[in-house]
Amino acid sequence: MALTIANEALYKLWGIDSTSLGKPLPEIFPGTNGLEIAAMFEDVYRNNRIVKGHEKAFVVKNAEENLQTSYFSFICLPFIDIDGTITGVTVIANDVTAQVTAKKLLTESERLFSALVRATSTLVYRMSPDWIVMRQLEGKGFLEDAGNPIPNWIEHYIPEEQHESVWAKIREAIQQKSVFEMEHQVILADGNVGWTFTRAIPVLDEAGEIFEWFGAASDITYRINTEKELQLVKDESDQTKRLLQAVSNSTPDLVYVFNLNYEFTYANKALLDMWGLTREESIGKRLLEIGYEPWHAEMHEREIDEVVVTKKSIRGDVSLLMQFLLPSNYACYHLIVLS
Repeated sequence: MALTIANEALYKLWGIDSTSLGKPLPEIFPGTNGLEIAAMFEDVYRNNRIVKGHEKAFVVKNAEENLQTSYFSFICLPFIDIDGTITGVTVIANDVTAQVTAKKLLTESERLFSALVRATSTLVYRMSPDWIVMRQLEGKGFLEDAGNPIPNWIEHYIPEEQHESVWAKIREAIQQKSVFEMEHQVILADGNVGWTFTRAIPVLDEAGEIFEWFGAASDITYRINTEKELQLVKDESDQTKRLLQAVSNSTPDLVYVFNLNYEFTYANKALLDMWGLTREESIGKRLLEIGYEPWHAEMHEREIDEVVVTKKSIRGDVSLLMQFLLPSNYACYHLIVLS
């Protein structure tokens, strides 16, 4: 659980520098907070899981070495090498401290909330009670500013295929007089399509009716695109593994894989049928446990050691004197190393 790669944004946020690379997380984050993060990463690594978090609190050190609570929305994915093995954990996180802080302050003052989002959010906007008219938008370079009311704002700012889902969320928020919150696509200031996370609160009048909506949004285009790329890599890896398994299971040849402890980690259908064992009964077992005679098991273990050291393949033939074959059977074999 050592930190191997980090960008400048992480250094600044955590109050660390490149000297922290190579250090385990509990050392970077002393106390239970570091242990909690390390445990989550180990779960992703060991169990090949994708873990997401929304507005989760973490205690971190800022640049002045002071401890502070920050909030993050994040996704943790197993980093899968080209051969399909998991070699680490990739984390993409957005600092949503400003949004969480703003949400906590809503009950104190709508005016204070408006000032906070204007100072910290990527963009802010105001909507009519029915969301038909955008009264104001300060896009801050992310979206085009709207100094005057825009009645057709959704056509101007959101791709057509997203209209229905966005309006469904809006209608739900209006009906319940609740916070509108959504990740969706937007048309950027340069005309390209990006992604935003947006949240808007209803401002109520003295009668308890919605007077208008205050909203704040952040640019999450990079995070969404990176998630898609990582998922594509994982899907391609899974597809390759399924293809290789299908090929190995369709051949009459015996295909198997050992780990460095001489344990079977894979055996194709032909080999399982020859053993008369299921995959559950064979994977993780050594040669002797499967039914190989001692001389045969020792020979293969020596060959495995040689392949690992030399990284050169071994070819040979052997008489299979096992309970499931007749003494006259011979097999040619080819051992290679997978690095």
